Amino acid sequence: MHKKHWIIVIHLVVFFLLATIFNILVKQQQQFTHLAESFLSGRLDFTQEGSHAFDDAALYNARVWWHMGPFPAVALMLPVLFGQFLGVLMQQGYVQIFLLMGVFYFAHSLAKKHKYSHVDALYLAFAFCFSSVALSILFVPWSWYFSQIVALTLVMTALYEYFHKKRYLVVGMLMALVLMTRATAALGILFFLIEPIVRYRTNWSQLSRIILQLTAPMVFALILLGVYNFMRFGDIFTTGYLLVGSANASFNRFELDNFGLFQLRNIPTNFYYYFIHTLDPVRIEREILPGLNTHVLKAPYIQVWYPGTSFFVVSPIFLYIFATVKNKWQKSQQVRAAATTSGVIIFVLLTYYWSGAKQVGPRYMIDALPFLYLLLLCAFKNHKLTTVAYTTIILSAWFNLYLFMTTMTG
Repeated sequence: MHKKHWIIVIHLVVFFLLATIFNILVKQQQQFTHLAESFLSGRLDFTQEGSHAFDDAALYNARVWWHMGPFPAVALMLPVLFGQFLGVLMQQGYVQIFLLMGVFYFAHSLAKKHKYSHVDALYLAFAFCFSSVALSILFVPWSWYFSQIVALTLVMTALYEYFHKKRYLVVGMLMALVLMTRATAALGILFFLIEPIVRYRTNWSQLSRIILQLTAPMVFALILLGVYNFMRFGDIFTTGYLLVGSANASFNRFELDNFGLFQLRNIPTNFYYYFIHTLDPVRIEREILPGLNTHVLKAPYIQVWYPGTSFFVVSPIFLYIFATVKNKWQKSQQVRAAATTSGVIIFVLLTYYWSGAKQVGPRYMIDALPFLYLLLLCAFKNHKLTTVAYTTIILSAWFNLYLFMTTMTG
């Protein structure tokens, strides 16, 4: 076996083992598990004692509700039912381990579909999971992260379907489930719409059939979400996001109350934290003058602090996407579709009032990560990774792990 093969195999074993350990040990913030228990008992609100203390819970009509899309809880109903049969609480982390495996498999398959060798495809899939902003989310099954991983798995499944069998109805159904998980991730439907619009623009019959197959499931999902909202809040448009923190003190209420859910004026702040803000020093805490601490550093010297560091600090391999867009925009429909879809998703994310709380990098960028990955797959000449790319992937994974540990212990 070639040295490069041994290196990636060893790293896969280590990082998958670490991810498994963290997902088993981290048992806090299991809101989707508890919501699944509520669904099984015929309720849409939290039925658990002490649910008023759940982070980000919404209080309405003296009942406690969860504001995020319901599909992760629906998907957990069977595992939770099995856990009830065994007399144990089914943790989100147990399921997230398998979601990680699925994400890795689809990332590897997409790389193989783009004519990379088996070894290079392993490196690229490893980069997608661990040398990117996804690492800390895959390691921690808190409900906010779990929702993102469910959406990521569904989008990667849709891309796998698109590049292998291209059954548009299946893609539409998968993206409908994404919509019922994370609305911003569901904007990825643009990628699947762009290609048939360009290809069949002179064949209206074929184009309309494909568009219907892609969008009809999403319209149905919107109807279901409207019914879900009405049954909870008496209004099809009220999701609970504007009630976040009403059941428990929430430190992001200031931003939500003063800057709105989605506003253009949020873009400068988010752009800074998404792409410019880097790492924070760890200084010796000793006052030398009132309000002024020493500049001398102490171990671990650098750390990630609220609200995380730049996307390109934790995902440096994705710097290659700029070369892709520059060199292949005119030549590749896939590049144009992936870049356009990524741009739309990122623009919407930048208008959001919140850039994320405890995180290594801007975790909301995971909504765009599958389409940025498609750009990355088009970046390398002759579909072969370079020595610089191999090195960047391995070193950044370890660096991300280090940064992740500073967030867990800080």
